[in-house]
Amino acid sequence: MRTLWIVVLCLCACKGHHPAKQSVRDGGMALQSFADGMKAACAGQPTDAAYFKSHVVNPEVIKLFEAIGDVPPAERAAKLRAAVMTANLGACSLLEKMQAAPAANAPAVTGLGLVELAPNAVTVTATEAGVVLEGKMIAALANGALGSAELAHVDAFLTQLATMKTGGTLKRVQIIVAPALTAQVLSQLVDAIDHAGYKDLALVVNAEGVSRAIPFGRGDVATGKGVRPIVAITATTLRVYSGDGSEGTADKPKATVATPAELAVALTEIATRRWHGKRSDADRGLYVTIDPATHVQRLAEVLAVMRAMKDGGELFPQLLLAH
Repeated sequence: MRTLWIVVLCLCACKGHHPAKQSVRDGGMALQSFADGMKAACAGQPTDAAYFKSHVVNPEVIKLFEAIGDVPPAERAAKLRAAVMTANLGACSLLEKMQAAPAANAPAVTGLGLVELAPNAVTVTATEAGVVLEGKMIAALANGALGSAELAHVDAFLTQLATMKTGGTLKRVQIIVAPALTAQVLSQLVDAIDHAGYKDLALVVNAEGVSRAIPFGRGDVATGKGVRPIVAITATTLRVYSGDGSEGTADKPKATVATPAELAVALTEIATRRWHGKRSDADRGLYVTIDPATHVQRLAEVLAVMRAMKDGGELFPQLLLAH
């Protein structure tokens, strides 16, 4: 989000002596429409103060950028996204850059199979202070977890948000959880999100200096089909087995490793040996169980190696957090 601050500061600094803006006031007429002002802002480079001073002259656009400098990052993105929609712009490179910037409080990972953030997703952020949903603090954390009352409030907020949709499939929910929090918090949020009806979820991570997402859904191993490979994650071990027992069981796993790199090797061996690049959709999924005490940083590092092989080939692109 740092790049947007440069833009905001530029526009604020120019507020008192912007010649084009002054001519708008003096002439009593708009020299630049809101849509054209937004188009100009979206096309600019965030670090080019001279460009914004000379190209963005619509008073509403300037006021917008002055205002969003005072709100949290998630709300800032939401307001800019709303302005882009109001201006009826198909895309906004400035918004894309802002969304791709490293997210505060997201774990940093290394891996392939990560995807770009969805531009119109619902954003849920959990830090040591509490849970922020769409830019609003809606629940506090106590001892690193959500109490029953706070969780019920999150559930109600998400359910209400889901009922306000304008038709079609519910948006993706992108979840940012501070690395030091435990998987218990993530599981609590996922339960609430799932209960509200959202099925397309993603964990936000930082990789190579930008924000990316790891898509996942909810799944029940007992009702799944095919081999149903499973990875059980704890703070110290990663156990690999399968729901049908052909790749080990919970008691006698196919592999027990400690690091994400070792896990990637074990999963690649299974995928290559069993399917040779040809498999059904059912066998493209991987179920994940998590010890609630595991830190989110550890969880994110493990999830980041599950969707693609080191050469970029498909590994298990459909991650399912087991019930």
